[in-house]
Amino acid sequence: LDAEVVMAAADLALVVAHLETTSPADANHDGKLTAEKIAAGLERLRKFAAESLVVEFDGQPVRPGPARFSLDDLDNFHMEMNYPGARPARLRVRAALFAHLPPDHFHFLAVHEPGGTALGNKMLKPTDNSLELMLGAGTTTSTATAPRVSTFPDFLKLGVMHIWTGYDHLLFLLALLLVCGTFKSAVQVISFFTVANTLTLALAALNLVWVSGRVVEVA
Repeated sequence: LDAEVVMAAADLALVVAHLETTSPADANHDGKLTAEKIAAGLERLRKFAAESLVVEFDGQPVRPGPARFSLDDLDNFHMEMNYPGARPARLRVRAALFAHLPPDHFHFLAVHEPGGTALGNKMLKPTDNSLELMLGAGTTTSTATAPRVSTFPDFLKLGVMHIWTGYDHLLFLLALLLVCGTFKSAVQVISFFTVANTLTLALAALNLVWVSGRVVEVA
C-alpha cells in the first residue's frame, strides 16, 4: 500500500510548533544549528510521518518503510510512505495527526487502486478519524459492504459550519448589510457575497487561481 499525506504549509507550521514543545530541536538552547541537530530534526519528522497514519491489514497493524518528503509548487508538504504486505480483505486507515493540529481540523482521506480507481473516501475529524474498507483480497475491485464515502451532503454541511463558525465572514457580511437601505439591496448583497465566495473557493480548489499560504496565512 502506497500512502501519501499532504499538508498545507500552515498546517505543517502548526505541527512543527507542537513538536517543538515536546521535543525541541535546539535541546541545549545554544542557538546553534549543527549537523547533529539537523539529523535529529529529520529523524523526528520521519517518526511523525510514520505515526501520522495507522494502517491495519485484516486487523493487524502494518509499519511503513522510510518516508520520503517533498514540497510542491503550491507550498504543500508531501509525506510518501509504503506499507508492505499482500492485499488485505479488510483495510483500516486511521489518521493520528490530529493531536498536533487544532481541534476543528478536517483531513480528507481517499483510497485508490494502483490504476486510479477510487475505493472509498471520507472527511476525517478528531471524533471520527478512520476509514474501513472491505476489499476482495487478490482482486482489483472492492467487495462486501460499500465504503463510507463523503458525498455532497457532507461537504454542504461542512460549508454551512464554515460560514456559521467563521466570525470573519459574518462580521464582513454584517458590515455590508449596514449600508443596505432596503430589503432588496440586502438580498442582493448576500447573494453577491455567496456567489463571490463560492467562485473563489472553486477557483482555488481547481488550482485555477493560487495565492501563496505565506500571504493568506500570515498569522
